[in-house]
Amino acid sequence: MSKFDNRIKLNIFKCESTYQNDYKKFPLEKPATMNCKKELFETKEKSRRKWVFQDNETFANWRPNVHIPFNLLWRPKEITNTNPYEPFHTPVLPESADREEVIKTRPRIYMSPAVSIDDVDDPEMRKLLCANMYTSELTKAIQESAVQAAERHIPNTTVEMSGDPVQLKTDLLPPLPEGFRNNGKSWENAQIKVTVDPTKTFWIHKDPPVKCGACFDPVQGLVSAETKQKIRELISQDKLRLAHDAPIPGYAGYKPRFSYGVSLEKVEMPVVHPFLSVSQAITKRYAEDKSK
Repeated sequence: MSKFDNRIKLNIFKCESTYQNDYKKFPLEKPATMNCKKELFETKEKSRRKWVFQDNETFANWRPNVHIPFNLLWRPKEITNTNPYEPFHTPVLPESADREEVIKTRPRIYMSPAVSIDDVDDPEMRKLLCANMYTSELTKAIQESAVQAAERHIPNTTVEMSGDPVQLKTDLLPPLPEGFRNNGKSWENAQIKVTVDPTKTFWIHKDPPVKCGACFDPVQGLVSAETKQKIRELISQDKLRLAHDAPIPGYAGYKPRFSYGVSLEKVEMPVVHPFLSVSQAITKRYAEDKSK
C-alpha cells in the first residue's frame, strides 16, 4: 500500500459543491408567541328574556305574579252532588254477626264445573280465595316484592347438621351374587332355540305358490321391444317428445303428468311457425343453413 504523497494537492474538498453550498438547511427560528388577550375568548352572558305567560285563546298577557289554580273550574256534580274539595273516605263495611249465617243460607248459583265460594266453611280460606281471584298480577308482584326475605344462617361447613341428610342410592336393584352371571351364561348356551322363521317357511312351501310384487316385475312386457327400440333412436336423434322424456336436472318448465295419446316423435314445424319458441326457431334455422 503506497504512502500519502504531500506533493499531490488536488483541493477536492475545499472547492464549492452543490450539496454543500446550494442545498442549505432552513434556519431554526424561535416561534413567534402571540399575546392574545383573555377577553377575546370570553363569551358575554346574554340577559335572559323574561318569560311572559299568555292565554292560549286570546294571547293576552297575564298579570305578573298571578297564577291560575289547577282546581279553579272544579264544581260539585249536579246528579250525585259530590264535592271534589272534600277528602275521599274509603267506606268501611261493618262486621255483622249474622254474615256467616247469611252466607250459608242464601241461594246458590251453580256453573259446572265451578264451585260456589259460599260452600267454603273456613272464613280465612274464603278470604284467601277472594283475594287471589280479585287481585291483579301487578298487585301480586308488588306485594311479593315488598315481603322481606327471612334471614338464613349459613353454616361454616359444607355439610349442614340440621335436617335429614340426603343419601344417593345408585343401585335400585340388589346386586347379583358372585358367579351367578357365569353360571347363567353356560345355561343360556345349552338351551335349544328356534332359528327358522315359520312365516318364511310357510310361504315358500305353500301350494299353489303366492306371487308378490317382490317376486316378479308387474310392468314387465308392458312396453313392446319395437317401441323401446324406437325410443332409443329418437333419443339419439333428439326427437323424443318431452312427455316421454326425463327432463334435465333443474328443469322447471311444463311437463304433462299423463302422456297417453302423445306421439313419441316431435312434430316437424317450419321456422316461421308460431308454436316454435325463439330458441327452437334459431336452432332449426342454424341446422338448415348448415345443411345447405
